Amino acid sequence: MKKIKIFDNIQIIFLKVYLRGKYPYKHSPEIKEMVLQKSTGWVLEDEAVDIIKYMYNSQDSEALVSKLSSYYSYSNNSSTLLDK
Repeated sequence: MKKIKIFDNIQIIFLKVYLRGKYPYKHSPEIKEMVLQKSTGWVLEDEAVDIIKYMYNSQDSEALVSKLSSYYSYSNNSSTLLDK
C-alpha cells in the first residue's frame, strides 16, 4: 500500500509542475485548487494527452495516448448507447 501512496504523490507533483508550466501567471492557491480538481474529478481528453506527453518520453506517451484514445471513444460510444 505504501508504494501506491508514493506513486500517487509523484503523480500529483508532476501534475502540479505541469499546471505551473501551462499557467505561469496563476498563484499557488489557484494551482493547488486546479490540482485538487484534476486529481479528484474528470480530465478532458486534450488535457490528459498534454499531461501524458509532458510526463513521459515520446515512445511511452504514444502508447499511452493510443490506449487513452480508445478509452475515450469507448466511453463516448457507451454513453451514446445508454442515452438511446
